[in-house]
Amino acid sequence: MFQERRSIIFIFLAVLLFLAIIIGIFLYLRSVKKSAEKTENEIQLIKSELFKSSGENAEFRNAVAALINDTAEIRSYLSLPERTYPFFTEDSQGDFDSRRNAEPYFLGMERILEEYDTTQKTKLFSSFLRSESFMNMLSEIELTAEKTSSTTCELVRGGTEYFTVTLSQEDAYILSAPFGVIDTDVSADNLPSVIKENLSKVENHIKTVKDMMVRFQTLPWDQEIKELLNKKNLDITRPEENKDSYIILIKKESFILIALELEKKTPAFIIDSKRILNFEDFRKKIITALEEIDPRTPEEKLADESKKMLIDLHSDKGFTAALVNNELTLSSIFREDSDYFYLDLLDREGKAIGSYAVYKRNGLVYLMDFEGIPISGLRSLGIESGGVEDLEKKN
Repeated sequence: MFQERRSIIFIFLAVLLFLAIIIGIFLYLRSVKKSAEKTENEIQLIKSELFKSSGENAEFRNAVAALINDTAEIRSYLSLPERTYPFFTEDSQGDFDSRRNAEPYFLGMERILEEYDTTQKTKLFSSFLRSESFMNMLSEIELTAEKTSSTTCELVRGGTEYFTVTLSQEDAYILSAPFGVIDTDVSADNLPSVIKENLSKVENHIKTVKDMMVRFQTLPWDQEIKELLNKKNLDITRPEENKDSYIILIKKESFILIALELEKKTPAFIIDSKRILNFEDFRKKIITALEEIDPRTPEEKLADESKKMLIDLHSDKGFTAALVNNELTLSSIFREDSDYFYLDLLDREGKAIGSYAVYKRNGLVYLMDFEGIPISGLRSLGIESGGVEDLEKKN
């Protein structure tokens, strides 16, 4: 009797499990069917938009065709009826292939148009340069036109550039001058007169910049400046030119302390973000800055800060009491090697038992044994030890 009950229960559970599996499969297939239908709708929308333009990318169209094929396989797997797409019939496929095969010719046509446009612009620009009004203007103001590209030329005299003329994409002429003195659009008819009207302004600006540059480049050899540089162990570079200015740097090792600049556009001398027109005023400002400047590098400032903290221990009552209790004294003079400044702890006989060492590269304080071997940093003891991070906190 008991055995029969077990068999009935087992059969009942098996039936429930079978029903659960059937329901699960039904729900899964229903979900897949909905997903397939959703995918078909999305593809239909994409394709309807895609074929509006004959210039669409062929690779993308091929990808959509592949998606349609994949959808057909899904429908077949789910025993759904075959679906046809009116926009992708054999006839439309032929049109599609025709457009795809013609695509290189579309690109070729664009390239031909670009080349034609470039040729026409080159002819137009060359014709303008040979025009009577332009040639007479060059002769009158003694400038020579030197082409730097098919649609750009520089107007020069004695190796100095005075103007640049460029034919833009809109067939307008752009007139510019060195240092941004002029930068404007001008018609072909007005260009010669505009150049003549602005020549004096450009000549004066170029002459002013050249005169200022002559004086600016004497600064590294100025005797008073050299003496101050030597006194503070500083270096000065020769003038270097960039697009907008000439620059001289005053440095300590690789660290820039003062930047001196001759700005071309203004033109003006610049120090500490202040523009100065008179060279003697500029020179006096440099001398004052050198007299007042702290010539130390950031690393040297950090190391000096930590050294001061150690020297101040001599006036700390608690620390001096600890020295007395341990029969020690703290040296008042630092010794140094290439990496550290050392302040020694001395026993009753004046013998060093260890030291506080300031690392020159970052100002951090380390503990050294009597042989000069590092024990640890003060930070490992939870003590502020000066250096880079502490200085940043104070600032």
